[in-house]
Amino acid sequence: MASQSHNFSGNYLVLRPNEVSVLDLFRLLWDHELEKKAFVECPPEKFQENIRRKWLIFMSLSSQKMLLHAAKPLRWIGEKLEMWVNLVSLNDNIFVLFFNLLRGKVKMVDRESEAFVSFIGSLDRRVELDQNIKPGDCRYFGALAAMAAKISYENQAFVERVVRDYWKSNN
Repeated sequence: MASQSHNFSGNYLVLRPNEVSVLDLFRLLWDHELEKKAFVECPPEKFQENIRRKWLIFMSLSSQKMLLHAAKPLRWIGEKLEMWVNLVSLNDNIFVLFFNLLRGKVKMVDRESEAFVSFIGSLDRRVELDQNIKPGDCRYFGALAAMAAKISYENQAFVERVVRDYWKSNN
């Protein structure tokens, strides 16, 4: 990848884990031309080669590489966990879910429905604004911003229902 102009600072280090192979990772510990590698970018005049710095770059790139490889399986696990939490919640609890399963009447989950909640939302189900804080109160916008940040993880249908039914806002 071509070097980019970094006008924000003359002292920077950019690592590109997508461009490094496992063999490159181990080579960088013994290579004496690290600044010429496509996966490392920094100003040549600021570059200091020493084993401690190479070790830090090695550990950083290795960690980033592992996280990149773990992203898809972790996303899949997260989606399944979120679906399971919503399935149990939609059917009231795990016992009712199993009873409904035996009867063939399981309520199924739809990710786009207004009843679907993210995993974060399932940990704290509050959606109502504090009744003691009214518009005009100096704490109102702070409380509104906190609740808006909380529901920002939810799907559009859920957010629209909360704003319409609980916050009583048409905007």
